[in-house]
Amino acid sequence: MANMSPAIHPVAKPPTLAIPTVMKYKIPKETEFDHAYEVVVALELEYKNIKFSVKPNLVGDLILSPQDHNTAKILSEVSNLNGKAIKIIPLDPKEKTTRMVLLRYPLELPVEVVTKHSKVTKAERCVTSRDKAQTRQVLVDIKGTVPEEVDLGNWGTYKLRPFVPEPLRCYKCQKFGHHQSRCHKNVRCGICSQSHMTEMCIQKHKDGTITTAKVDCIAMANRDPRETRFDSFGNTNETVLGVRYEWLEEK
Repeated sequence: MANMSPAIHPVAKPPTLAIPTVMKYKIPKETEFDHAYEVVVALELEYKNIKFSVKPNLVGDLILSPQDHNTAKILSEVSNLNGKAIKIIPLDPKEKTTRMVLLRYPLELPVEVVTKHSKVTKAERCVTSRDKAQTRQVLVDIKGTVPEEVDLGNWGTYKLRPFVPEPLRCYKCQKFGHHQSRCHKNVRCGICSQSHMTEMCIQKHKDGTITTAKVDCIAMANRDPRETRFDSFGNTNETVLGVRYEWLEEK
């Protein structure tokens, strides 16, 4: 009988332990510290072995990405540093946050009432751009599915509308999508569209050498009179340009 080699059984590999994904955390820009950055510094001083990376988001909050589970545990439990209360919000990667505007919220009610709602992670009252006066609109971050309205119990029920941010505009070339500090295009006036700074036309308007009824520039001098248009209030193109001066000066 031919010699038969012993059966060779493959050696089983040790099981691989699945390491759960460590979620990210958010430090809101509104804090008892002077800046959210100081919360990060206090964390590093209090916990020597803490390991995480920091990245700001578009609205000024700080996003912390823990490098190990010990750090994640610390971030999920800490609520006080240097005698000051801190708020570190866990970000569920499976749960999307949508920015909305809560409407007709009374000026007499504090914004803290809104933040106590289970679907609201952040709330900030909107103010006017000119004098920073408070309005009845509140900017809120809604987690998960966005409802049509927010029920605040005894405080009332308030409708929501989508938040539409102001588009990024360059006041050097008057185009959208980039800031003037990163603009490599030629200068263009935001009033007459000629190749000079907008401030030149604004200064003429202040000096009285240019009026809202007639713009003393090449663009208006060469304009066909038939281009004059009237809106529903009876204003002409030139009147609208006068309003535009004020708007640009505010910017």
